[in-house]
Amino acid sequence: MPIPDQRPSLKRPFGVWFLTIWLALFAGVTPISFLLWIRMNESARQALSLPGFSFWFSIVLAIAIMISAYYTWRGHGTARYLLVCFAIINYGLIAINNFQAAIQNPPIDSRIRLIGRVVRSLIWIVIVAWYFLGSRSRAYFNRLSADGSNQAGELPKGL
Repeated sequence: MPIPDQRPSLKRPFGVWFLTIWLALFAGVTPISFLLWIRMNESARQALSLPGFSFWFSIVLAIAIMISAYYTWRGHGTARYLLVCFAIINYGLIAINNFQAAIQNPPIDSRIRLIGRVVRSLIWIVIVAWYFLGSRSRAYFNRLSADGSNQAGELPKGL
């Protein structure tokens, strides 16, 4: 007769739920959808010229964010660090692009909107880094690693 698993069930913190789903949707699925729409829509492609490298880099970054968000949600500690790195790259590039557009003397209402996007991107960088590198999140991922169910926080083989 098999012995039931006696390990205590670890409750996933709300922040892990919220941030991984948020990043997967708004830094993963949405950018990919937008980029594919640009590729398929001739008028959008002409209005928004996107070099091939930028297009593919954006696609790869969005896919990396979705994969690392999924494995972070599953409790893998290494994926948590990858998610933080990819989110910093993503939101950092958004902040840089909007800042560069803001200093090129657009109309004042556009400049305010662009600076707002810069601030919002920097806030998301701080939130993601603070939460996933903070003590509460660290305690959750360390308990999973000590539990043995997470293979010391390693990603599954083949990824």
